[in-house]
Amino acid sequence: MKKGFREKDSMDKGAGLILEGPEKYLSFLYKKIPRHIKLTFVAGFLLGLAAHFYAFSRKLPNHDDIGHLFGSDYGAASGRWFLAAVLKLDGDFSTPWLIGILSLIMLSLACCFVISVLGIRSPLGCVLTAGVMVTFPSVTATICYMFSADAYFFSLALSCFAAYSAVSFRYGFIPALIAIVLSMSIYQSYFGVTAFLLLGFMIFGILDGRLSVKEVWRLGIKFFLLLLGSMLAYLLTVKLSTRQTELVDYMGISNMGTLNPARLPELIKNAYSAYKDFYITNTNSVHPTIFKYAFLLCGVFSAASGIVIMRRKKREAGSWILIIFLTILYPLAGNLIHIMVQDSPIHTLMIYGMTCIPLFFLALMSRCSKVSELEECEEKPWGRYICGISGWVIALTIALSCYGYTILSNGIYLKMEVSYEQAYSYSTRLMSAVESAEGYDKNTPIIILGEALEDISYEPSPELNRLNLTGDLNMKDILNSYSYNYFLRYFIGSTNIVYLSDSEYAAKYEEKDEVKDMPEYPAQGSIKLIDDMLIVKLS
Repeated sequence: MKKGFREKDSMDKGAGLILEGPEKYLSFLYKKIPRHIKLTFVAGFLLGLAAHFYAFSRKLPNHDDIGHLFGSDYGAASGRWFLAAVLKLDGDFSTPWLIGILSLIMLSLACCFVISVLGIRSPLGCVLTAGVMVTFPSVTATICYMFSADAYFFSLALSCFAAYSAVSFRYGFIPALIAIVLSMSIYQSYFGVTAFLLLGFMIFGILDGRLSVKEVWRLGIKFFLLLLGSMLAYLLTVKLSTRQTELVDYMGISNMGTLNPARLPELIKNAYSAYKDFYITNTNSVHPTIFKYAFLLCGVFSAASGIVIMRRKKREAGSWILIIFLTILYPLAGNLIHIMVQDSPIHTLMIYGMTCIPLFFLALMSRCSKVSELEECEEKPWGRYICGISGWVIALTIALSCYGYTILSNGIYLKMEVSYEQAYSYSTRLMSAVESAEGYDKNTPIIILGEALEDISYEPSPELNRLNLTGDLNMKDILNSYSYNYFLRYFIGSTNIVYLSDSEYAAKYEEKDEVKDMPEYPAQGSIKLIDDMLIVKLS
């Protein structure tokens, strides 16, 4: 395994420079960072800025962001006991520019850990790895929840660091275990990222000739115990942090850690089929239709180039069997979330582990560029040609995918901005009508009954409906969200207490005959003062 910065003389020199001030010490550290790491970090930051500057440069609230605009302390009840503390690091407010910059730093750090674990060194491979990791649709969906985006990406960076620590240091499993537990205590879905990186390290260790069969088995047991121990340690911390409360039944979190063995085949099948749905059948509508052929070609040429490299390395039969076995397990590791939350829908924020496929292609592409240096290459050029074509197919597919993801993210942010403006205009008209109602007072409580725009025959912007990720609300979603009362207060400036249709007050008044006889807004009489409460009947 690589020692990196652990060389004793280097550490002694660095320790001595600490006493000479921060400038010399930081300069020393900067010079020790390899060029490909610097390139990856800069590429991640700049490509992330290109993809997400739209969201960072203006306020695009969704339902959760509206409710947590001025602070958030939730998390423990959903097993995320560390989340509230991390959210405090960027202040109490949901400020898009600061959170955006911190998010890009965390994502760029994660990119650096990934290329280190998977052994990606070529400049093109580093840039494309950064591109995949900062533009993938899960990143866009996470940014839709701006108030928590940097915290979630810190969780991602921790999960990637865990894999890096485990493969780089003699006793790296100790900080790796701590990092995984902390990562899961912020957001549990990145557990699979650590798992696929550890598997990827073993796969490419065999492919590079760095690891023997015996070493891979030893590492495999070590990594399995690390993941198992981390999960058990995390579940223990959850139990300790919820002694006074109960886990909420949200996204299957209350059942995490329990597994019905009879359902395991079904869950494993779902984990594998999710890749087909995302990359081939495109059920999420995040790729152009033609891209399914490009991804299939990447798979075919990756297999062919992998065979070429294994033959050139003259690996024994045991290595062939083991690398096939690990390659089959690799996608399952990336989609462990399907096994972790058994009876819950898997939304876009939770599928970041599916980046394992393009990252695998890129790690293989970086090896393809070295085939010309292997023995007998001139005598058997077909191997070089296969690897060369593989490199082109993978590079073009991933580059175009990243560009497509960037287009998607900006389209999503446009949808959020247009939806916000529409909801703002609707709410302004609504509050104007409320304030014009007989009996209105600036301190009169308001009860909103029903759903807004329930029976409209024409939507203002139906073109935006084809863009759909978790968290990107349209106008109706905002108007009917659980946090709409906060929207009226924070963005419209209402001074009245507003009770929504799911409140106890709404349940009490909607059964009154006087309310049942009221017409729906915006008809005359749809806003009426009853028992010192101003009733607004939307439907």
